[in-house]
Amino acid sequence: FCSAKYFQNIAVEAEPYAAIMAAFSDICDLTVQASDFNEGRRKEIKQVLHESADILMRSVSNITPFLEKECDFGVDEILIDSTSAKFKIACKTFLRAMPSKKHPI
Repeated sequence: FCSAKYFQNIAVEAEPYAAIMAAFSDICDLTVQASDFNEGRRKEIKQVLHESADILMRSVSNITPFLEKECDFGVDEILIDSTSAKFKIACKTFLRAMPSKKHPI
């Protein structure tokens, strides 16, 4: 259903999965602001997100503090060149990387 809605709305340039990406962005903000966030935690998150980093950088606006690199593509390129399966894997990876003992999701 979501994929069909995405392709239906391409003509009007709607951003797919906007609510999910907004929630992920909020999780990034909360994680950076948490009292237990430090360089070790950032490295843990980066390690887990490694293979999904490029896909997530294209869709989660506040994820760059965890990856030590900046976006090098246009905003208009968000998720257009990635498959649904890769996106789902990236989302699962993100949800596995972000929680901590003090701040579970």
